[in-house]
This record gives sequence, C-alpha cells and structure tokens, in this order.
Amino acid sequence: MRQSRFNIDKVLQDIRGKRKAQKITQQQIANHLGITQSSYKEIELGRTSLKAQTLFDIMDILGVKVDTEGEKEPELPQQINTLEDVTAYMSIFTKCLHNQRDSL
Repeated sequence: MRQSRFNIDKVLQDIRGKRKAQKITQQQIANHLGITQSSYKEIELGRTSLKAQTLFDIMDILGVKVDTEGEKEPELPQQINTLEDVTAYMSIFTKCLHNQRDSL
C-alpha cells in the first residue's frame, strides 16, 4: 500500500492554529460551512472524514491562498478524481500554512 506524503493530523492542527491566530471561532466557520459547531469541532479533531471541498472551503474562510512560492498558482480542477490529486493539494496547503505561520 502506498504511504501518504502528508499527515492529516498535522493539517488539522495547522487549521486549528490558523483559526485561533485569527480569533475566529469554530461557530463562525461552522456557520460559513452550513454545519453545526459540534460538527466542525469533529472535523478539527479528526473524528470525521474531511472532504477535499470542505478543506478548500475552510482554506477560503481562513484566507489561506495556495501559493507555491512564486510559482504560478495552480488551477483547481472542477473535480478531484484521485487520492493523488487530494495528496498534491493537501501538500500545497500544508506548505502554504507553514509559510504563513512562519511570517506571523
């Protein structure tokens, strides 16, 4: 079995850190996503599966842009079809979070 190049727990920890740094509540993000605060809490804690679209919505709410350090910003496909697609976008997302955290 192919091992993933990213750690979802680390991604969720970064999301939580970014949210707290911006003083955004779980309730505020949940409202934007159209879910309950307790449902969003379960996402942050990794107790429920995270769909790629939900991740991108959270990134948008937190103002996280996909930035590949001066490279042309990749266009998001209409549909992410494979685990490799998700892995690639999660890798970019994690890199972006680290860059933004380092600049704070």
